[in-house]
Amino acid sequence: MKVKESLTIDDWIYLDNLNDCVDVNKMNWAEGWLADQNIKANWFMIDADECGVFEADDCYYVVCSGSDKDKKEWRGNFDAYPPIKKSKREPEYVDGYHYNYFLTAYKLYEYIMKYFNNNVDKPLIFIGESRGGLVEIANQLYDIFSTSKCHPSMAVTFDPPRFMRKKAIRWFNRRCSRKHIHHRAKTFFTIVGKVPPFFLGWKHFQTTLLKLPNVAGFNHINIGKSLQKLKRENKC
Repeated sequence: MKVKESLTIDDWIYLDNLNDCVDVNKMNWAEGWLADQNIKANWFMIDADECGVFEADDCYYVVCSGSDKDKKEWRGNFDAYPPIKKSKREPEYVDGYHYNYFLTAYKLYEYIMKYFNNNVDKPLIFIGESRGGLVEIANQLYDIFSTSKCHPSMAVTFDPPRFMRKKAIRWFNRRCSRKHIHHRAKTFFTIVGKVPPFFLGWKHFQTTLLKLPNVAGFNHINIGKSLQKLKRENKC
């Protein structure tokens, strides 16, 4: 898949299949589906997050899972602010980002740069659902710090929380050397895409938003069913 500013419904469905490939409950399906797509897979962990680098003929996909039953993940979801004694001089600290997500995304960025030996020879597409939307920050870090400037990237997230405030957006704008692409899918009833709350300054940044029909009440997990329903509705 190419890095692009507009995605078709079939693109969204394909990317959601890749998103499912880091679901521990779908490993048997994932191995078969990836083999059918002629995609090479490398699974790994960043803290308690299941992740994967998937290599296709024309690009790499970096995928990070949403929250599961791990207590460390759930605590981190609410750790939006740094500890009081945190020094702002530490290099990994950027004020205005969701604190825990930034640190985890930074580790993810460091891992993939080590994995590629900082020599990415194809476009990178970052994919994540819910908490896994922290790949959006890893994508920004790649855009800013990677020496592989000739290879574009984009982020595709499903029901991600808000990640940043004005300070972080200004920090990013000062350092970004190319246009940022972030595609975001949001199911109608999910609350995840609304936290942390906007009135405290939290927001999504430079996103192309796809609003998905809800298919199972208050449930942000059924992205695939929502995409299939949207595809059927568009054919009518």
